[in-house]
Amino acid sequence: MSKIFPRSFLLTLLLIFFLFSIIAYTHCWDPAGPLRRQLIGDWRSEDLTHDTTVSFRGNGTLVGYVKFKYFFSLIAGADGSFSGTWDVKDTRLVVQVTHSSTEAVKVRHSLYDVIIKSGDRLQLKKLSGDIEEYHRVKRKP
Repeated sequence: MSKIFPRSFLLTLLLIFFLFSIIAYTHCWDPAGPLRRQLIGDWRSEDLTHDTTVSFRGNGTLVGYVKFKYFFSLIAGADGSFSGTWDVKDTRLVVQVTHSSTEAVKVRHSLYDVIIKSGDRLQLKKLSGDIEEYHRVKRKP
């Protein structure tokens, strides 16, 4: 080695670089990342009473719309939109509805267990045990 850079100095630099690499990797690592990436996009749920469309955005926000079928709007209220935030903690979807234009969607905090059926189908299981089926909405080019 040269006298300008002693061996111990170079080893110290290498060790510091290695430690910063480990810190950067562990800071960026997200165990919920794959599930979060699968949820990003537009999803629709259809049942006998209403259709719900929700868009999970990559920045952690969501927007959606509820449309009631037949006479159910007389019971549940008018169709309307909602918005809020979402996140994934372990395998749970955490939804916070912060604004709603319809009485049917209350401003609230909800937890769901996420069950991925395939790349374009999923189930959201409420803590009460009720399950909502969703399918991915393909955007037109």
